[in-house]
Amino acid sequence: MSNEQVKSEDAANASVAASVPTGGATRSGVQALKGALRGMSHAEGARAVQLHKGPGEGAPPIPSSAPAEESMRAPATQRRAIQRVTDEALTGRADARAQEGERVPVTEAQQAPVMAAAQRAPVMADHQVNPPSQVIVPRTAPAAELAINGASTDPCNVAVAQMGTGTPVEQNTAARIRAGTHRVAYIEDVPVHPDSAALITNMRLSPTQFSMRTDPWSGGLMAVQNNAVGFAIGSNLVGARASPVARWKTLLCHEVNHILHNDNGTDDASIERYKGEFRAYWIAEFAGVADLALRATQIRTHLIRTYASIRSRYKTDPAFAVLVDAHLAPAAGDNVTNA
Repeated sequence: MSNEQVKSEDAANASVAASVPTGGATRSGVQALKGALRGMSHAEGARAVQLHKGPGEGAPPIPSSAPAEESMRAPATQRRAIQRVTDEALTGRADARAQEGERVPVTEAQQAPVMAAAQRAPVMADHQVNPPSQVIVPRTAPAAELAINGASTDPCNVAVAQMGTGTPVEQNTAARIRAGTHRVAYIEDVPVHPDSAALITNMRLSPTQFSMRTDPWSGGLMAVQNNAVGFAIGSNLVGARASPVARWKTLLCHEVNHILHNDNGTDDASIERYKGEFRAYWIAEFAGVADLALRATQIRTHLIRTYASIRSRYKTDPAFAVLVDAHLAPAAGDNVTNA
C-alpha cells in the first residue's frame, strides 16, 4: 500500500461519519452540507457526510480467498450525532415515510375520496378497508435500486438465485434479499455528487481515490472509495457490479450479518467491532475452512492486517491483544445463520 493510501486510510478511520439528508427539508441538514462545501475543519466535515471505505490498492494477499476489507463504518458517537440530524429531517415528512410503504395520516380533505372508494369497494371475506384516517402509499423504489427478480443475469441476481439452494446461511440471506428486507444497489448506479471533488478535498481525502455519492434510499451523501467492493448502509447494501458471483455470495452474507447485529454502531477500534467482523467473516468468507481453530487464526490474521484501527490498538494495547487472541469463535447467542 502506498504512503498516500495509508494516509487516506488513517484519515478515513479518524473521520468516518454518517449521512445528511439533502432534500432541503431542514435547516440543520442544509447547514451541514454548506459547511462541507465551504471547507470546514476535518472534524466538522466528518459530521457532514458519510464515509464508506473499500480495500486499498496494493494490499498484501491474505491467507485465504477472502478479499480485503470492504467498508469502514462510523463510530457510535458520530452516528448518534448524525442520527439526530436525520431524525430532524424526517420528522413530519410524509413523503419520506411513504417511500418505505408506511401508513401515512391524511387530511380531512383527503378523507372524502377514501370514504367514497370504501363505499364502492366490493366486500371481501378476508380483507378489510383501511380506516378513513389512513392510506397505504405504495413504495417507489429509487432509480439505483436493483430489482431482485430471479431471472436477470447480473451478478447479484445470479448470486441470490444460487444461494437459494446453497448453505443454510446462504438460503436465509437470499430469502431476506428476495423479501425486500434488505435492498441492493450497484455502486456504479449510485449517482456521483456534482461537487464530489470539492467535498472529497474538504474532507482531506484524495478525489482520485474517493467519490462523493448519494445514498439511494436516504438521499444523504457518502464518500465511497473508488475500488470499494461493497458495504451496508442502514438496512441495505451497495456492491460493485464488477464483482463476480462468488464474491457477491459472501458479500451478501457478510453484510446482512452486520446489519442483524447492528455492528455499524460500534467503535472501529473496540473489541465489539473486532468480534462483529470476526463473526461476519466466520459465516461468509472463511466459512469453507473446516478446521475451526485454523479458521479463527486466519480471520484474526486478516483483521489485524486489513483493519487499521484494530491493527493499531492490537499493537499498542496489550489488554486488547489478549481479548483478541482469546476470541476463537462467535459469541454464544450470536446469529450465525442470518435467519
